Amino acid sequence: MVMDMPITVPRASVTESVDDMKARNMVLCRFPEVDMVVGKAGRADTPTDPAPMDMIETMVNFRPQELLAAPQAEDADAEIQGRAVADA
Repeated sequence: MVMDMPITVPRASVTESVDDMKARNMVLCRFPEVDMVVGKAGRADTPTDPAPMDMIETMVNFRPQELLAAPQAEDADAEIQGRAVADA
C-alpha cells in the first residue's frame, strides 16, 4: 500500500478538491497493478487531523504479485528484439 498526499491550489473549495481527488483516483485505478484506491479531501472530524481543505490523502492498495498476469510478447516483437540483440 502507498499513501499519496498531493496538495491542490490554495484555498480550494470542497467541489474543486473532490473533483481533483476523483480525477486522480480514476487515473490510478487504470493501472493493472492497483487493486483499490481510497481518497480523503480535507479534514476528518477528529482533533488530530489538522489537514486543510486543499490537502488530499489517497491510499493506493496493490494487487498481490502472484495475481498479476505475466506480460506476453507477440511473436513478431520477440523476433525483432532477438535480431536486435544478435546484431549487437
